[in-house]
Amino acid sequence: MIRYLMFILALAVACCGGYFAYKSYEASKPETQIQSTRPKFDIFLIIDHSGSMKGDSMDPIPSDPQGIRVTAAKYFVDYLQNFSDPTSVHRISIINFGSDTPEDKQIPLTPLNTPQKAKEIKDKIQEYSLGYTNFLQAISKAHEFFLKDQISGELRQPVIIIFTDGEPKDARGKSKEFYFKELEDYINNNLKNMKLPGVARQLSYKMYVIGLDARGAYWKRDEAKWNQLTSNGASLLAQASEEELEARYGKIIETLFSTQAGEWKDLKAGDELEFDIPPYVEKAIITVKKDLKIQNQKIALQTPNGELLTEGNKLQLSSGAGVSLYAIVEPQAGKWKLNLTPSGKVRFKNDLLPIRLEITKPQPIHPVGEPLDLSVTFLRSDGHLITPLAQYPISLSVSVKKPDGTIVRPTLKEVFGRPGFYRAENPLPAATEGIHEITCEVNVGSFLQTGNFTLSKTVLPVDAKPIIYFKPIVPSGNEPHSLWNIPTFWKRSPIIVEGRLMRAGKDLSASETAAYNRNELVLAQVEREKSLWVTGVEFLKYQESSNSFRGVLQPGSNLYPAPHNLFTRIEIPIIGGLKQVREDNAEFAVRYGSGVIVWIILAYFLLYAIGQLLLRILRGPLVGQLSVRNKPLSGRLSGLGFYNKCKIISNKRKFVMPWINAKRYDGDARGPTFWVIGSSQRMHGKTMPAIIVYHRILGVIPWWTKLHKSKTSTIINNAAINWHP
Repeated sequence: MIRYLMFILALAVACCGGYFAYKSYEASKPETQIQSTRPKFDIFLIIDHSGSMKGDSMDPIPSDPQGIRVTAAKYFVDYLQNFSDPTSVHRISIINFGSDTPEDKQIPLTPLNTPQKAKEIKDKIQEYSLGYTNFLQAISKAHEFFLKDQISGELRQPVIIIFTDGEPKDARGKSKEFYFKELEDYINNNLKNMKLPGVARQLSYKMYVIGLDARGAYWKRDEAKWNQLTSNGASLLAQASEEELEARYGKIIETLFSTQAGEWKDLKAGDELEFDIPPYVEKAIITVKKDLKIQNQKIALQTPNGELLTEGNKLQLSSGAGVSLYAIVEPQAGKWKLNLTPSGKVRFKNDLLPIRLEITKPQPIHPVGEPLDLSVTFLRSDGHLITPLAQYPISLSVSVKKPDGTIVRPTLKEVFGRPGFYRAENPLPAATEGIHEITCEVNVGSFLQTGNFTLSKTVLPVDAKPIIYFKPIVPSGNEPHSLWNIPTFWKRSPIIVEGRLMRAGKDLSASETAAYNRNELVLAQVEREKSLWVTGVEFLKYQESSNSFRGVLQPGSNLYPAPHNLFTRIEIPIIGGLKQVREDNAEFAVRYGSGVIVWIILAYFLLYAIGQLLLRILRGPLVGQLSVRNKPLSGRLSGLGFYNKCKIISNKRKFVMPWINAKRYDGDARGPTFWVIGSSQRMHGKTMPAIIVYHRILGVIPWWTKLHKSKTSTIINNAAINWHP
């Protein structure tokens, strides 16, 4: 009975392996890819501690007399922590600078994964007096921290936020124009289009400047320069207040996280303030500015179903000096109520982080001649699926306005088994030159009896140009990659990449690339999700015979059956020393491949062998006589026709596997000498072991050749083998 159970178990393992291999392949098709849409930020708060900020002998009237820049940094740490979660942990660094950046006054990149971690960072932020205003030193220190603390296989978005009164100066005594030109050169050469080691994708810093100039001595003269350096990311605090500061932070957060900023409202104690939260909101950030003269002011929130939320009860709280932030995760849709106790009044604002609608394909710049393959996602920003609300049904619509003014309305189809991922049933025809405006909307059913409304709307202008682009041949949606192949089943197969340079739907001829170093034109790398690399980065080598580019990417241990992207970047030198840079993503599947069959077979026989060993360890010896064709076994079986294919195990050195507790018994004239399993104490026990006939050609011990207590005969090669117990 045991041997049958072992056989069934081994067969089940093989079947399960095959089933999961098939299901993994089905799930790994490119059109079913769902990935996180939330970026991970490394934010550097660069705080100006020059003499002009606090006031010194040269500048007796301070630009920041109340130390609002320190309060601002602490407030931003709290604000940012509310946007961190286990799937997307942001990091923050504090760069304190003046004439230089003293090492003992810096806070390197620190994960904001808990409120306690945020508190530890805030406790280290304080005012200093550090002399001049050396921006170059401060920005280069931030860049040094960023490069030093890179996480392997993860691409994070760096952000710089500078608090300053705007006036650059150092001991060299150069002109202001000189300092700004020096800053511009450093930013262009180091912080834009960065090429990080082992990463094909280019990266650029996002930069913002918040001006603090209470006396109005510097900022107005330098604002235009800062806007030029930060792409209009500079703004002035109208007054040194947290409310004004929150407005500036709110704009930055809205840009980085696509939030919907609310408006400030007043609430007096005893009054009740109602506000609406629409459905499909990931998080509501409620900001309350309290009256510092009144102790123990507390707010209470009432949900649409009447549940009361108070501080410490389902409210994630972080407080600054006079400002409190409350984060409500996945708030219930409907009318909420806000109350204040015991007295006084507060100012209230509600910011929403809605579930995002994102157009993942095509890119803003699209090559002429290639079809517009349209894909959109409607997911939580951490990549998780949305829980549909029965009372708020959603529907997606999309339209494409072509350059000639005609409008096409393709049908979006949700990918089977993957809610949240939608793709046009058929790719749009090859794009013609000009702007194709893609508009996608998520519409929600009845909400508070006001009828349908648009929850999210995304407009993407796609400019089709006759640019050069790389079109992969392998891997692709039609040519998936096999993780294991039979010749090298013990290791992951390298990813072979091959493709051609194209323009306007046609191959780029060899003469058009002859002037370039063809072996350094196309960079390739494979990622499973955006910025999660599974291979190194390699230049593809030019193949003159096929006018194509080919390379081999060695996968890491994080390559497994799932949807993947082939990321490629080409740089074509053009007139004036400039380069045409094109980055593309091509979806393809990674499946198990034929090598998984070998793994299943090995697992089957390993399990079978372990079972056989266990059976031989547990059972007792055999006592009896063997005969073949009614002739007793004795000596060598040379006269028997089946001997060349099979043999009775009668010599320990010939065993197919080690025998445990084997004991030799010498037969008399009627029987052979053979080995049995078990100890002598069990020789007369009730449990009888089996005589094993070993099949030489198959190299296994087939279950049908075993003789045991309830089976005393078998047939091999038309020869009857009998055991007489």
